[in-house]
Amino acid sequence: MQSGMDYSQIPPQFLLVGGVVSLLMLAGLITAIVFFWRHARAQSLSWSQRIEFLRRVPVSPVALMMLIAILFLLYAVMALAVIAMGQGGASEWGFALQTLAFHWAVIIFVIVWKLRSGWSWRGMFGFGMRGFTYQASRGLLAYLIVFPLIILSALVYQWILIWLGYQPVQQPIMDFLSGDISVFTRVYGLLLAVLIAPVAEELLFRGLLLPVLARRLGVVAGVLGVSLIFAGMHLFIPALVPLFFVSVACCLAYVYTGSLTTAIVFHSIFNSVNLALFTVLHEFVA
Repeated sequence: MQSGMDYSQIPPQFLLVGGVVSLLMLAGLITAIVFFWRHARAQSLSWSQRIEFLRRVPVSPVALMMLIAILFLLYAVMALAVIAMGQGGASEWGFALQTLAFHWAVIIFVIVWKLRSGWSWRGMFGFGMRGFTYQASRGLLAYLIVFPLIILSALVYQWILIWLGYQPVQQPIMDFLSGDISVFTRVYGLLLAVLIAPVAEELLFRGLLLPVLARRLGVVAGVLGVSLIFAGMHLFIPALVPLFFVSVACCLAYVYTGSLTTAIVFHSIFNSVNLALFTVLHEFVA
């Protein structure tokens, strides 16, 4: 009589994804142990100094409210344009207009605001070619450290949703990108996921919103508030808890390094890995 699991019956895609996730979990645990052990020995983890940096970031609440108003206005115009063209919300036109009304609007607003304010990119967000490689590597390390927490929180959260009678579904944007769309839209969607969205969302949530909330409510409340808004903004119930932890991690990465580059790289890696795993498993989750 045979004992144990017959792995020949498991689709190779599941074995590949399971192997990748297991390796990332192991790498994350090792990275976290080494990171905190080194800082515990050096006693150089001064959060008070890093928090003070966050409070000095030159972000105006007026400018932030102006941006939010612009985003709401653009979204309303985009919705009317899609209705006028007779296109559904999941159409290629609707997809392009949605990203124009949010992601590109945030990027353009920040560029214009920076030029008008006279502040440097380093002074506002810690950007700069000097130290770029170091800050980017911190983003990779932060992702590895947080990856086990993201996976465990996602599994527990999905189990709770199923227990409550909610059947988790695939995120609509993933279904859209894997559907019958043009090559241009597919390539643009990939660029949006791995580059444009991480830049725009980190500029808005960590670069602008976090400093304002931190000054008004305190850093802890600011991080929690930004993370709740970030998770809720995606309007996808099955991802609320994992996205909350992703946002907290991006906030801490930004505060710790003083550079938004770290949070952007973290966000980009998170989206890229999810997109790659979805591509492998698409035929099973569609």
